[in-house]
Amino acid sequence: MKFTDGFFKVLIKVYDGWDYSKAMITEDKELENNPETATPITGIKYVPCYYKIRPSDIIGWCELFDRETILSDEIIETFNRKGLPMTLIETKSFGNLPCMWDISKFEEKLNEFCNEINYNSNNSPKQE
Repeated sequence: MKFTDGFFKVLIKVYDGWDYSKAMITEDKELENNPETATPITGIKYVPCYYKIRPSDIIGWCELFDRETILSDEIIETFNRKGLPMTLIETKSFGNLPCMWDISKFEEKLNEFCNEINYNSNNSPKQE
């Protein structure tokens, strides 16, 4: 098995750093000045891309929604019925990764990957 074969590929968003930084500063100022009416900045440019991680580096995951989502009763009801559209992956070495797959798809792909590389209970691929 090649070294790179032991890494699980997840779909994440990589934001334009400049646009993201400007949006965070603007949001912080808006929250400070007007916390009751502040809303998230939308339209921050991003590129969907893959991040590769060893399964043993994953320590947990949970459902997540996009930072630009403005919660309305209708959206909350949809989330309650269908679940959240993204997954937040907690890692040992990188921190949190916002994955663009919902939790079911993430778990399905992670399980498929671990089966393909013959992942064992010692949290590492079995050597052949």
